[in-house]
Amino acid sequence: MRHPRRILAGAALGMLCPLAAAATATSPPDAALIPMPGARAGIDPVPYIQQGRVTILSIDQYPPAMREALEQERDIDRRGFEAVDATHWDWDDANGRPDLLAPDEARARLRFTPATFAGGANAAAANLHAEGLLLPGPRSMPGPWGSATHVLRRNDGVPVYLQEVAYAESGGAIMLTRELLNAKVGDAPARFKLQRAPGGRAMSMLVWVTPRRYFALSVRDDVTAPGNAYDRDWMRRLAESVQEH
Repeated sequence: MRHPRRILAGAALGMLCPLAAAATATSPPDAALIPMPGARAGIDPVPYIQQGRVTILSIDQYPPAMREALEQERDIDRRGFEAVDATHWDWDDANGRPDLLAPDEARARLRFTPATFAGGANAAAANLHAEGLLLPGPRSMPGPWGSATHVLRRNDGVPVYLQEVAYAESGGAIMLTRELLNAKVGDAPARFKLQRAPGGRAMSMLVWVTPRRYFALSVRDDVTAPGNAYDRDWMRRLAESVQEH
């Protein structure tokens, strides 16, 4: 069974791969340009992306090997949701807690200061309780890490995750796919995606990018369900309440 840190990243990476092809330090810090993953040198047309920057491409600008996965994401948008197996969600709940770190302990292992949620009685985050942060590696590896996952829970018990990747500080880059941008978080381009599992379970995900950070907000709930007080507008406001430091 996969490690919980991989599971939480995987929920976001299901959107990260089509939305952002490179989001961590995969090239030396002094590299000015990063070749797109999946491209074969001398065979595929290879667009390059600037390190520490956000680049927006259309699907037809990608190498053929990557277009199929991008078209599958478009099919998910047309259908309205992606069908998944929820086994990994249960495993996260049962096994992730021992790896949670308190904010001060996590901050000492990061190369950036984690984001916070804006407060206020009417804020979207008012009903959230922070449980800790998950880092990409085990406690035996001190880092510094360029990403972390905030683990929270709503007052009604629903898990909420916020993955944060400091791509600019880590020497990475972000590539967005124009046809998959279907939402906004403030002025930032974003992608909303819904996963549904047997038994009516769901995961709502919203990914957005700022000039320094990649964020993936995941809520174990269907925010598109009629009558849900925690709807897409609530999720957008929650995302907009995230304050990066």
